[in-house]
Amino acid sequence: MVTKHFGDHILNDNALLARVKIKNIELGYNHLLTKHGNGSEYPYDKTLPTNNWKFNRDIFFLKYKKVFNEKINYTFLANYQNSGSSPDNTWAQGWHSADNWDSTRTVEFLTWKYISKKCGIFQDFEYRPYENWIINGGVKLSSAEFQKSYEFGNSSQTTWLPGQQWKEPQILFPYPVNNSVTPGNTYTDTEWGTFLQSKLLLFKNKLSIVLGTRYDKNKIYGEIFSPRVGATFKATNYLSFKTSYGTGFQSPAPRNLYGGWGGLNINENLKPDKIKAIDLGISTKFSNVGLVATFFGHEITNSILQGENLPKKTIFGTELKMNFILVASSKYIENALIHINYSYVNAKYETARTNTITGRTSNLVGDIAPHKLNIIFSADAFKYFHLNIRNNYIHQRPTTISNPVENIDAFFVTNLDFQLINLFKNKLIFFINVNNVFDTEYYHPGIDAANAGEDISTPSNGWYSSRLPQPGRTFIGGIRMNF
Repeated sequence: MVTKHFGDHILNDNALLARVKIKNIELGYNHLLTKHGNGSEYPYDKTLPTNNWKFNRDIFFLKYKKVFNEKINYTFLANYQNSGSSPDNTWAQGWHSADNWDSTRTVEFLTWKYISKKCGIFQDFEYRPYENWIINGGVKLSSAEFQKSYEFGNSSQTTWLPGQQWKEPQILFPYPVNNSVTPGNTYTDTEWGTFLQSKLLLFKNKLSIVLGTRYDKNKIYGEIFSPRVGATFKATNYLSFKTSYGTGFQSPAPRNLYGGWGGLNINENLKPDKIKAIDLGISTKFSNVGLVATFFGHEITNSILQGENLPKKTIFGTELKMNFILVASSKYIENALIHINYSYVNAKYETARTNTITGRTSNLVGDIAPHKLNIIFSADAFKYFHLNIRNNYIHQRPTTISNPVENIDAFFVTNLDFQLINLFKNKLIFFINVNNVFDTEYYHPGIDAANAGEDISTPSNGWYSSRLPQPGRTFIGGIRMNF
């Protein structure tokens, strides 16, 4: 259980993980219940940051694994999941009749719920006919029942003009929503699929070749094939090469198809987004230095935002990693390591997009930083102390065109972890974490359309905050015991 305070609101998260294993059979139950407010996700003139937002998920599963011999093994998994937002969720919303503070103000309180049920069966196998040949395969069958539209219990709407005295509505508190879903407000999605993959090891395992394909048939979206191929070549003990090409897809989430409200556009005709990805990598190590360079290119079609499939976009870039093991300056320093990773990303749509409200036109994919840099130092000192310092730099990010704030400023943040270790044969560890050591003020882009804007001379333009403030300096400490 994790409990935190957000202003006057309590964040209360509870989880239970239970498993029982008898020989080759495993039974399990996972429970999650989160209770929290909205925080800064929405602008404060649209709703309250302390709404009572609950999410519940229960998963039951049965797993059977059998190793027949050194050549073949088999795994069966069946699960059932019931999840959603409980009927006593509360929501407050308000809006003005015109784009100025002097217009009529309307406020309403609601309770609401959203429920879904899923079940699935998965059967996987691994077959090794020869020492250098591995075949993997499997079949899945899944079915899910989703609620279409949110179901609400409403209070009476209250309206007033600036300067008028507020009058209590006839129904101040919303009536509760039923636990059951209204007939006709659900839809069922079924899918079955199979995959097969072959891995071949050649030249004394120096060359690895992978060929695979996946077939899915969805009740709504039809048939989809997803092939993939990859190879790894270890040229020497110090030099390796890796390349891969793969495809995949992602079906639209139910909330993108149904359940629209003031802050969400829906479209029942959305198509699954599809991706083609290619990666090229090279790694080397010598003495106390390890280097990895990866080059990637992705082509994505039909990606989804605010109820529409977006134009085709291409994302390409590179990632560089270096691990440098420091030579200890004395016998009192151990495991001293510097890790550096840098990434460059270029993400563009095939055609420029225009937003009529903000007037912005761009072919850039929003909210992606072109440059990122992380520098991490860790070391053990005097046998009893462990230190880890993480420095993170994120370059300026252009936002999505529906966001009136065109760019999110770059920032540099330092986090520190300190541990007192090796006490009582390492059974007791004291730790303290300091996040954002220098109390840097920085932001992330708003989610979804991020269209609220930050001009406080008029009401918010939309339902989603344009920038999300991130935590300042925070301290977390504790004791960990190992038995």
